[in-house]
Formats: sequence, structure tokens, C-alpha cells
Amino acid sequence: MDRKVTIGRCRIPEFLNARGWDQKYLAERTGISESTISSYCTNTRKKMPLVTAVIIADSLGVEARDLYEGLQVKEE
Repeated sequence: MDRKVTIGRCRIPEFLNARGWDQKYLAERTGISESTISSYCTNTRKKMPLVTAVIIADSLGVEARDLYEGLQVKEE
């Protein structure tokens, strides 16, 4: 049985706005480049390595799976 993961819109901008942070500040907190964070925020880059997701989520005080809306796993 195969699993298909569907990833929706990135929610990082939403979390940044709620905290009054910008992408540059998140980049400084996490050590992840501002251009990489920007590519996630604009959905230019959809696939985020787990380590990156955990680092960003920890910095934002959320769970890694909360970083994307509509994250679904379907059995095929």
C-alpha cells in the first residue's frame, strides 16, 4: 500500500505576523537563510526537510506539521 502526502499553503507568514516578526528575524533565530525561508513563505519551495521544519517550528512555538495547511496522508 502506497501513501500520498498532499501539502497545502505554507503557514509560516501567518505565524510571523502573529508574533510581529519578519522573515529576516526568523532567519537569524534559526540559522536558516532568509532566501530559504522566503521560498517556503511564497510556496516556491514546497518540500521542507524534517530537520528544517523542526527548527522553524521550535522557533515559532508550534508543531512541525502546523507549518503547512491541509497536510494530508492518503492510503492508495
